Amino acid sequence: MRLPENRATLAALAGTVFGILPAAVGAFASETTRTWAVLARAAAAERQSDAALAAVEAMAEPQASELLEDALDHWALGGASPEEIANMFQVIGPQDLGIEPEKDAGEADAYADIALFTDSKGWAGGDYALHLGFVEMPDGRPLPLIAFESRTDRAGLEDLHGRCGWRLWNGRADAFPELDVNWRVRAHIGTQALEELAHTDAEGWDDIRLWRGEAKTPGEWWDLLDVAGHALLCGPVPSADPNAILAAAEAGQLSAVVARARFS
Repeated sequence: MRLPENRATLAALAGTVFGILPAAVGAFASETTRTWAVLARAAAAERQSDAALAAVEAMAEPQASELLEDALDHWALGGASPEEIANMFQVIGPQDLGIEPEKDAGEADAYADIALFTDSKGWAGGDYALHLGFVEMPDGRPLPLIAFESRTDRAGLEDLHGRCGWRLWNGRADAFPELDVNWRVRAHIGTQALEELAHTDAEGWDDIRLWRGEAKTPGEWWDLLDVAGHALLCGPVPSADPNAILAAAEAGQLSAVVARARFS
């Protein structure tokens, strides 16, 4: 069976089994399901579904599929026919996990929460100027953000999406960009400054040097980079305005990737 498009529906279907019937989490359940079932039981007991829903929304497709398969296996073992199981998606709704339908609809379509430091004109370094900020991940944790503003004719969406291979991002929290381990944010510990943003090939050599310079970072931003060890790179952006970034994302004109931080 296909994964339901709305992750809240999957959370409610699985929560009805693993939250209300804890014994259903047997030895044959996947590690994904056994871990998530703890949140589902808390949601059922306390009618506080935020953590359980956020965990499902943050799951990659393979993990979400494991949760769905375990839930369907439970119903099938209980004698439910494929038609009855299909009907459960209509009978069991988000409210069964304590999710208000109105709230669920808003969360499913919510844009990521983005904030930028607006007191800077950007740090120049080649074809782009950088703007620093924060973005909220699907699980609610903040992640450093580096937005790229084009400074030359060859910079822009074709460069970032085509040459650099960043994925188009619609700005939605439930479609958060993926990590690419070959993209590096290089920073100097002593000066707390960004020095280079580059892509490495399979042998570890730089094959794309997207930005080079010396950008002294705000203390709050640096502290988060130090803890998170990663940053979201996105662009092209017209300015240090979160609304302009989201407008570009909605128009299909924004690309993004999550990169690793490397300190020296």
